[in-house]
Amino acid sequence: MSKLPPSGSVDIEIFNGKVVLSIHRDDGRKLAISLTLKELENLVEYIRNIIDIAKKEPVIYDTYTRKYYHDGTA
Repeated sequence: MSKLPPSGSVDIEIFNGKVVLSIHRDDGRKLAISLTLKELENLVEYIRNIIDIAKKEPVIYDTYTRKYYHDGTA
């Protein structure tokens, strides 16, 4: 059985310089947070870095050692 959370969608709205990021899960749950534009920029940069890593090779996170392994060995 997969330990991944349910799928869903993300909605971003901008109100007077504040950003509201909402996550709507397929199981009906919703989470919304507010961010400054700078915080959103930082989040976008973080997500771009994660995508770059994911495209290169699989990454495994060892919860015991708290280390990331890029070659598939833990």
